[in-house]
Amino acid sequence: WHTLDATFHEGLLEAAGNAWVARAAKQTHLLHYVIRSKAPRVSFDDARITQNEHDDILEAVRVGEGGRAAEAMSRH
Repeated sequence: WHTLDATFHEGLLEAAGNAWVARAAKQTHLLHYVIRSKAPRVSFDDARITQNEHDDILEAVRVGEGGRAAEAMSRH
């Protein structure tokens, strides 16, 4: 689960168009570290909530609503 979560966030960084930040996060494994340190054990409910948040973020990005995507990301 942690790997999938980090992959989602790495994809968002890449899609944001800031290659330097995306590369730095990937090279330092920063996202993996942050995600694992915050949630060493993830319950099914936590995973479901996270998936719903990811869905909200992706939908906002897909339809080009940057403000909504930013709000969803802040809530996440």
